[in-house]
Amino acid sequence: MKAIAGTGANSLRILWLRDNEIKSKGLNDNNLVDAIQQAINNKLIPIVHLWMDSGKIGDSNWDKRDYLREAGRWWVSKINLLKKFEDKLLINVLNEWSTWRKGRALNDQAGHKLSDILWYAEDVIIPIRKTGWRGTLVIDSLAMAQSPHPILQYGQQLINKDPLKNLIFSIHAYADWRDETPNNNYTPYDKYLLASIVKKNIPLMLGEFSNKHPDSNKVIKYMNAPKIMKICQENRIGWLAWSLKGNGVVNGVDLSKVLDISYNHDKVNLTPWGYLLKNDPNDFKTSVKSSMFL
Repeated sequence: MKAIAGTGANSLRILWLRDNEIKSKGLNDNNLVDAIQQAINNKLIPIVHLWMDSGKIGDSNWDKRDYLREAGRWWVSKINLLKKFEDKLLINVLNEWSTWRKGRALNDQAGHKLSDILWYAEDVIIPIRKTGWRGTLVIDSLAMAQSPHPILQYGQQLINKDPLKNLIFSIHAYADWRDETPNNNYTPYDKYLLASIVKKNIPLMLGEFSNKHPDSNKVIKYMNAPKIMKICQENRIGWLAWSLKGNGVVNGVDLSKVLDISYNHDKVNLTPWGYLLKNDPNDFKTSVKSSMFL
């Protein structure tokens, strides 16, 4: 983490799993506490996100509210463990809940509604608030966090449902945010949608993005990360690039070759993706240290 902080980064998103999955990897709650504390020691804002086998493209079960409810129960069970970090920790309640199709368009052909994002209130936000937790909650948008439309249409309503009105919305910029290349089968999202969210005074971050990513047909697409960072800088939107290291093979595509920022865990040994991040005019040097560490 010291090496990460040395790049100029001001935050760190920590992936965590449900108890049975963590146990199978030889880890436990103490490891989570240690990771959060190490981030704080290195003056990095810790953002813990619950990973629940996210991103099941084509699996309609991933749209079920049961996952949201389970996430709510899981966080409630961990609040006492995390209480001492309340003033510094951001809780990213569930990574990329809902399938790729959910909420991608204003009129979803599968019958999904943009308003489904409001389920977060009853299933996750209110249960967490009832424990007394006052910290910031990060809410991924729908369509594997890629669609801006649920936030534009219902973001403020969801904020109003939080007793503390202390939410940040997160968008992940992958295949739906591809570069403007010929023969796209749909128009990429652009800076105007992000700016529209900001103009509504809805707190927003780019919770994940990369320069390349496979689409549902396993074809590697370019997202134009420099353009994404420039848009974020122009609109004062914080971003988190995915990811340091550890990406595996998904649907037959080796994601480590396009998503790993570093070749190593113990030091920052930059891959081409990492080099791009570190040397762009809008890279880590534009970050601002959190006032909690001043």
